[in-house]
Amino acid sequence: MEYDLPVEIKDGLGDWMKDKRDESVFTAAHASCTKIYYVNSRAGTSTVVSTDLLTLADVSKAKTYAKSSADPKIPPIKIAKINQKTVYRYLFVMHDHVAYDLLINDATYQQVTREAERRGSGNPLFAGALIDWDGCFLFDHDNVSVFSGWGASSDVYGAESLLCGRQAVIVGIGGYKIQGKNGYLKWVEKKFDGMPIAYADDYELRMAA
Repeated sequence: MEYDLPVEIKDGLGDWMKDKRDESVFTAAHASCTKIYYVNSRAGTSTVVSTDLLTLADVSKAKTYAKSSADPKIPPIKIAKINQKTVYRYLFVMHDHVAYDLLINDATYQQVTREAERRGSGNPLFAGALIDWDGCFLFDHDNVSVFSGWGASSDVYGAESLLCGRQAVIVGIGGYKIQGKNGYLKWVEKKFDGMPIAYADDYELRMAA
């Protein structure tokens, strides 16, 4: 089997860049949070127990705070315009393990996906997707922060989910012009082993409350 080495390298760098940018965005978002809700109204990570699992009620609580009590208030994202109605949603992102617990343990989640969602193979229960709940699109992602030292005995695993509204993260990309057009990636191929790539970026939380 023949391989086009430059194409393989370019594709590999593309995958690496995508993963690196995802990690950078989540790192910046987690480092900047100023309002934290704990499941079951716990006082902090040291009082969390293994049965404190996220529920849809917790998602609604966080959304209500962002919409009505946060200072400044956190507006939702304009998703689409259907006929004459504009649809707004928040994004609620959780780790894959949290999504698993939600699917398996929250009876409300199971009921909503069973009765309120479309029937057939497109239903989230069968398609592996999460749901649209109370003005929030729920997503899972493996770059959401997880921890292993919570609880009174430091033996409880935990995770920090994120509720994101409009302009939640600023992305800054440094670059230069390529053939008169703005660009930020430059392909440089030399006559030696290795293929360098020039790239610079930065991320920060846009709004926290």
